[in-house]
Amino acid sequence: MSENLSAKVPVNKILYIVLAFFMGYLGIHKFIIGKVTVGIIYIVIGLFTFFVIVSILVLIDIIKVATLPADTSGNVMVKTSGFFEK
Repeated sequence: MSENLSAKVPVNKILYIVLAFFMGYLGIHKFIIGKVTVGIIYIVIGLFTFFVIVSILVLIDIIKVATLPADTSGNVMVKTSGFFEK
């Protein structure tokens, strides 16, 4: 079974950024795009580093998604493989 490593999923840009900003330390923004493992990693890293490293990772996520162009519905195509979007 071969998987498409460059698979992308549409997600509302505003929703993603708001969730990342307010709930990013729990990896919620990763769970909504299907990256369950990465979401769990965000939680574990956050617990062991008092959310300092996760805050930096969330800031990177927000910047990367904020720079993506949205379609007419306000959705952006977010990559479902790899650690970071884009």
